[in-house]
Amino acid sequence: MRKKAIFFDLFETLITEYDPDWKPKPDLSSDLTREVFNKHWSVRRKQMELNKNINFVSITHEILNETNFTIDNQVIQDQYQLYLQDKIKLYQNISKEIIETIYELKKLGYMIGLISNLSQDDFVGWIDCDLAHYFDTLTLSFQTEVMKPDTKIFEIACKSLNIRPEECIYVGDGGSNELSSARAFGMEPYYASWYIEKWASWKKHESGRDNVNEFRRLSDIKELVNIAKMA
Repeated sequence: MRKKAIFFDLFETLITEYDPDWKPKPDLSSDLTREVFNKHWSVRRKQMELNKNINFVSITHEILNETNFTIDNQVIQDQYQLYLQDKIKLYQNISKEIIETIYELKKLGYMIGLISNLSQDDFVGWIDCDLAHYFDTLTLSFQTEVMKPDTKIFEIACKSLNIRPEECIYVGDGGSNELSSARAFGMEPYYASWYIEKWASWKKHESGRDNVNEFRRLSDIKELVNIAKMA
């Protein structure tokens, strides 16, 4: 069956948070100890990705209440703005190859969609980025209140374009077992490795990731153009 749409994951597929020169910098966790703050943050991260009314500020207040710490609200707001600025920068550095490939896929007549587990804060830079106007539909966990690997999120995406799963290609880095889930739903999944190949080995094999060897690997997003021409 001829494919009509290509859905993409967002982080580590179209944009990346990977920075080989990253070093910890002072933040709110300095007052709690980074270990304590990060432990509480990781527990609540899923809440942010499933609810548009939960953000960095509300979760920080929860953590402070639970740990009996007090930090001036202005400090929290300042940190929140820095957090958003860091997210926005990610959208300003999308590679030329990715933008050109999405453009080529649109020229071939494909509908383009996004399916992503992320919070409202994570999405802050999208509307002004160079990719936004190419996308026909956005299926985001903080809006749908459904997350990968739940196949319901793929169902919502397909319904938004009025297409069947077998008419779709899905491209992602394998986080949240998304490739297995897309395949189980009926889509044709591809493993996007162009960012992952730069990661440290421990990161590539962290829990909650697909066994990517089960899927066709794309080391360069441009490979998708030939796949799309044949699909």
